[in-house]
Amino acid sequence: MNNKIDFGICLSSFARQYIEEDGYGTEQMFQILNRLHIQKFEITGAQMFQHYPNPSDEEVQEVLRLAQKYHVIPYSYDGYVDFAKHPDTDMSDDEIMNEITFHLMTAHKLRCRYLTETGIPVHIYPRAAQMAAFYDVQICFRIHAQEKAADTQLLKLAGILDELSSSSACLAPDLECLSGYSNQSAEVLSPILRHTGFFHETCRDSQKDSPQTDIPYAKLLRMLSDAGFEGTVMTAYEGPCYSDDAANLIAHFMNMQG
Repeated sequence: MNNKIDFGICLSSFARQYIEEDGYGTEQMFQILNRLHIQKFEITGAQMFQHYPNPSDEEVQEVLRLAQKYHVIPYSYDGYVDFAKHPDTDMSDDEIMNEITFHLMTAHKLRCRYLTETGIPVHIYPRAAQMAAFYDVQICFRIHAQEKAADTQLLKLAGILDELSSSSACLAPDLECLSGYSNQSAEVLSPILRHTGFFHETCRDSQKDSPQTDIPYAKLLRMLSDAGFEGTVMTAYEGPCYSDDAANLIAHFMNMQG
């Protein structure tokens, strides 16, 4: 793998201790990033901000202060549109855009390059891209590996972004979505990579001794490198461990990918 692919860490990896332990906060998370020699991080607003979806200036400034102290970079902001807010009715387009706008405002204040959103209807993409351009943030539409036919969905959405032709909209797929392409040529990835801001990947307890046997992580990273991808893979731990154990699992997981 070349040195043009780097790693970041989702602060959601340390959510359990953050929620359950008094006195554990963003500073302790940034100390872990320093220990792992990781600069970039993703912050999930719904977990980290008391006044989400519109955090106070004090909350935002505290994150920025600590980021400067520990020399880490707020790379992406993970927004969450609560589509189940109204149990009996669907959210209107304006309601969806209202929540996206709150997230873009926060991403801009945090000086994040990206905002990630999950489940946004395709017909909203043009409005979302236009608003993202206003806030000088790129909105990344998340594609999760658990979704049905995630690999073919990637190609479909890449085609939609081709038509949209906006530098303010892109994809943030799970690296695992590319498993179906692992035995194909690098050229096959070109339409996807052209519209990918960065990738996510997930570390779980089952990967303590080895990554999931059905997902060739190291091979996928080599494939990205061969295809000319230059960017970040954002790693998230998902499981019951507290921060130190989660950090050790993440470090082990990253090391096994070469």
